[in-house]
Amino acid sequence: MARNAFGQAFVSAEKVESPRTRSERLTQAKNKIEQAKDIIMDLQAEMQAWYDGMPENLQSSRKAGKVSGSADALQEAVDALDGVDFGSVTFP
Repeated sequence: MARNAFGQAFVSAEKVESPRTRSERLTQAKNKIEQAKDIIMDLQAEMQAWYDGMPENLQSSRKAGKVSGSADALQEAVDALDGVDFGSVTFP
C-alpha cells in the first residue's frame, strides 16, 4: 500500500510498537535520557575543543567566555542526567 502511495520514494517501513506497560514506558524514558546525554556530551566536547583550539590571546575574549560557559553548562547537564535514578520506582 505504501509503495503505491509513494512510488520510488518509498524505501522501507518498520512497524513501531509503543510501550504498553508502565515499566516499558519507564524503560523507554531511561533510553531517551541516555540518548539525550550522548547528544549533550558530543556538544560539550565540541565546545570544549573549540575553546581549547583558540589561541591563548583570544581565550580571555568575550567569545571565549561564552564558549567556555557553554561547555561548562553542558557538562552540568550531563552530570545532572547521570544523577537520575529510577531505582526506587516501583509500579503496583
